[in-house]
Amino acid sequence: MEKTGQQDILKGGIHFKVYGKKRMGAYSTSLTASRTENKLDAYTASTSYLTSGNDYKTSSSTSRSKLTAVSWSNNAVYWGKNFFVEFTPNVSYRKTSGDSYLRQAQWHALPAESRRGAALDSVFAAASTPLSDLLVNTLSDRALFESDEWRFGGSTTIDFRLPFLPNSFRLLAWGNYNRKNATAASHYRLNTFTDEAEPDLRNRFDRTPTRYYDVFALLETTISEWERGSLTHKLMANYSFRQTFNSGHRSLYRLDSLGGRWTEMQAGTLGVLPSTADSLDAATDWANSFHTTTLERRHLGKLSYLLTKGSSYIRITLPLGIVRDRISDYRNKTLKTYTRRAFDFAPSFSVSWDNIEFHYDYSRQQPNLLLLLDTRDDSDPLAVRLGNASLKATDTHAFSFGYRHFNAAVQRTWNISASYVHYVNAVGQSRSFNSTTGGYTYIPRNINGNLTASGNFNYSQALDKKKSWTGRIVTAVKYDRSADFANYDSDETGMAKSIVRNLGWTQTFGADFRRSGYHVGLSLSADWAHATSNREGFQTINTVDWLCRLIGHVPLPWRFEFHTDLNFFCRTGYGDNSMNTDEWVWNASLSRSLDRSKRLILKLSAYDLLGQRSAISRTIDTQGRVETWTNTLTRYVMIHLSYRFSKKPKQHGE
Repeated sequence: MEKTGQQDILKGGIHFKVYGKKRMGAYSTSLTASRTENKLDAYTASTSYLTSGNDYKTSSSTSRSKLTAVSWSNNAVYWGKNFFVEFTPNVSYRKTSGDSYLRQAQWHALPAESRRGAALDSVFAAASTPLSDLLVNTLSDRALFESDEWRFGGSTTIDFRLPFLPNSFRLLAWGNYNRKNATAASHYRLNTFTDEAEPDLRNRFDRTPTRYYDVFALLETTISEWERGSLTHKLMANYSFRQTFNSGHRSLYRLDSLGGRWTEMQAGTLGVLPSTADSLDAATDWANSFHTTTLERRHLGKLSYLLTKGSSYIRITLPLGIVRDRISDYRNKTLKTYTRRAFDFAPSFSVSWDNIEFHYDYSRQQPNLLLLLDTRDDSDPLAVRLGNASLKATDTHAFSFGYRHFNAAVQRTWNISASYVHYVNAVGQSRSFNSTTGGYTYIPRNINGNLTASGNFNYSQALDKKKSWTGRIVTAVKYDRSADFANYDSDETGMAKSIVRNLGWTQTFGADFRRSGYHVGLSLSADWAHATSNREGFQTINTVDWLCRLIGHVPLPWRFEFHTDLNFFCRTGYGDNSMNTDEWVWNASLSRSLDRSKRLILKLSAYDLLGQRSAISRTIDTQGRVETWTNTLTRYVMIHLSYRFSKKPKQHGE
């Protein structure tokens, strides 16, 4: 496999700021431009839990992309005797292009591999191998993609006081408009290993222009404020309005339906369209081409009460919202619409007393409008998606608690915090498995039983009288109860609930030495993950990610400075043995100020000098386990040249 994971960045910009007379106003502007090229490899091993036995997938992907971005942002501020105004317009442009190649195999049992990706290489290199009996299907997808996007936006803040009213007002408003045109083309080949099964060959071309805007306005004021003894009471109110509009169009062409050279999966037909409108019409996949518009409106009134005594306070917030949403979807030459009207009441409560804080928040999230339509998307034969008009809103109850302590005499700081989040009517996905093709059919449904609880403890203290040495301890514990629908075979009923309990514990010990510009630090951390489930056939999961880090910063003669960090990563317990790796990652930089004021600085940075860096992530829930290895960035060098401009404003009268 070619060594990838490379990123090349060329970036430049200019920033300018000027103050008005008597420093009652200011204006700043920034213009930046960048060119980024990425080459990325990823390898994924996943397990889907099924009632009839687990389903396994391995995949490798390579992508190359180029991104050109230009942005211009501005900020204007003016403050007077009874008002303040700030305005921040901005505009940006992004153009992306690239290609990708995906290889994927689905298995009845996960094959043993001597190296990462060996089984994939074997089944794609030969029509028949000793691993063929384990295969459900193989998939290859070679794609080209391109997009350009304009973004326009701005925000304003106005604080003002009316002469005939004692209280002040604040007006906040912002708006964004996005316009994006995207195209994608792919040569898709799916092989299913059943008797007399022909390969599913698709020459696809996808156009997806979108238009989007989002506007928001908020007016808030203090209705009344009074004092009684050491207590201060404040009653506040605000009203906000938000409107979001999204117009998406998709034209999906199945060029293979035209026959002839369009069925030949050669480079000459990738990303090419026929020249006549009749041919395009004949190749259109009408069932999966659509034009969808959504319009969402939110009116929200909020009443808040704040009681303060010194730095302690009690806050109660009572909001009432009105929801007005509409979606229009035209596909398969049929128009479908849906209108939603609802009321939202989401109160919150906060209290802070001395060093103790407690918060409670309730929120309601309406389901995505597109999920509520009776639609079917089978453009991907391995992932067919249906709608569900009976979905309910998801309610979230969130509690948090915190305590902090600081002793200045010995520079001792410690804090403890805990949180609990409970979800009611969360949106899950029931998945029906087709054992013949290896594909799934997804239907969104509401489910209960999801919750998350976490706790954190942080402690740091000076270790010597001169306070040059500092020690620290960080402990984080998280429990996640994931409830979802169990994957089921197509001839079963897919409403059974499955629960996976994830327990995570991260422990870090560290020490730092700082004196006269010198800095040395050492830390050791372990991230342990434990997952269990009462479902039949679930194997308990235990993984540990270790990290040992040594950092150093040394001032050198002639205004040079040297910084380095050495990291050792060790991963154990992953289901795919190729994920259990040991890696040394070493970074270093050398900088020098080119003038005595230290405004002009030249810096040379080198990353991953040993060439061992990679990234591994894992996801465990009720429906499966996914482990992904990504060859992100390997060794590279960057040269920085920066200059800091500053000029003192003239004093009044000069």
